[in-house]
Amino acid sequence: MNKADARAVYEQYWLHARHVELEMWLFNSFYAVLVGGVAAVLSADIQGITIAIKVIVAVLAFVISLLGFLLTYSLRIPFLKFILLAELIAINELGLKESYRRFFKKGKKNFPGDKRIDIHDILSSLYALFAGLMAYVATSLYFNDFLHNWALILGTAISTTLLYSHFGYIRPKIYIKGIADAMAQQVKK
Repeated sequence: MNKADARAVYEQYWLHARHVELEMWLFNSFYAVLVGGVAAVLSADIQGITIAIKVIVAVLAFVISLLGFLLTYSLRIPFLKFILLAELIAINELGLKESYRRFFKKGKKNFPGDKRIDIHDILSSLYALFAGLMAYVATSLYFNDFLHNWALILGTAISTTLLYSHFGYIRPKIYIKGIADAMAQQVKK
């Protein structure tokens, strides 16, 4: 591949990676506004905001938290794929110097999975915890604190299940079995 074609392909992969990253941050901005609105509605003692409305708002926040959890997972894989491919093209076709490499350093790989925690872990954890909190709030409001302990158990179970699925299944699947090792074999220089 000549340098002009390699540069065009590199640019496209880089732009795809940035697009995926921007999708994630756009949803997170929407989610931050939603959390503020949910907190305002749930804490309001305004006439007209009934318990039923608060339950509906908490259930909606629960569903959107689950969507955020799944969205973070579904956008993580294409982001890693595009950013790693862009760096491979820069190394193999454009001669990227060792000092500018982020993931593929000589003799070792430095992938996001090598870090203890990254932004996707933080976001997934926040979505999982907020989903559990909203399940607790919706259940305790709906049953008028009659099943307070069961609501707490439900919220804790949902958060724990989501956190375990992320750190016990999703994260190792991406990093240990996935993209990074396959791409490390493609480094020529």
